[in-house]
Amino acid sequence: MAQITGGQEMPRGKKCAAEQIIGKLREAEVGLAQGKTVPEVVRKLGVTEQAYERWKREYGGLRTD
Repeated sequence: MAQITGGQEMPRGKKCAAEQIIGKLREAEVGLAQGKTVPEVVRKLGVTEQAYERWKREYGGLRTD
């Protein structure tokens, strides 16, 4: 079953590229800055809270060029 994330369809269990993860982290930052909760943000991104927290640890300080 596929999930729709930001206009893109992502199959469950499929790993995202680093650029996609960083983009999703940026989307999450915007949502959180707008007062949304983490559960609301991750639901919109189509990922679990666990994946979101792991991405923050692994990719939080990275930027794409």
